[in-house]
Amino acid sequence: LWAGPWLMQVAHRDSHAVGIHLSVMAVALIAGSVACGPMVALAARFGLNLLQCVAVLSFVFIAALAGLVLQLTESSMLLWATVGFLTNPMSMTYLALSHRFDSSMAARVSTGINALVLIGSFLIQWIVGRVIALWDPISPGIYPAEAFQVSFGIVLGCVVLAWLWYVGSLALERR
Repeated sequence: LWAGPWLMQVAHRDSHAVGIHLSVMAVALIAGSVACGPMVALAARFGLNLLQCVAVLSFVFIAALAGLVLQLTESSMLLWATVGFLTNPMSMTYLALSHRFDSSMAARVSTGINALVLIGSFLIQWIVGRVIALWDPISPGIYPAEAFQVSFGIVLGCVVLAWLWYVGSLALERR
């Protein structure tokens, strides 16, 4: 939802370039879905299980998001493509979670996760918009780059905290 406005208002791309960026991001999203299995297989060759693989991929996602917060506009195509590519592999945790519950609970667990993801996605998009709107627009619908930096920075901070919790839980599990 906020990639297009970021590209136009922060990276100063024209509508044609924004369309290309968003198309590349969409193709990367599809490629990331297709690549889930091969990525897990590759991670296994390096001795990583599914949850550890997700931790590594999440770290790369965090790095791409940090690039957006730092407004590395010259790398915008790579950053947004990385975000797109790594969005679906995070869902590989569904498989791992389903193994932690009795099979009779698998459908409820998946439904609960899906509901949380949908609600969370809505809330994140809404909060980003509300934070951006705290700044006075430069012109109607156009906000300063700082507004995007702060709102994306808040998201990055939350993602880093969630990642630390996730990695911490993996470390506790190994004990």
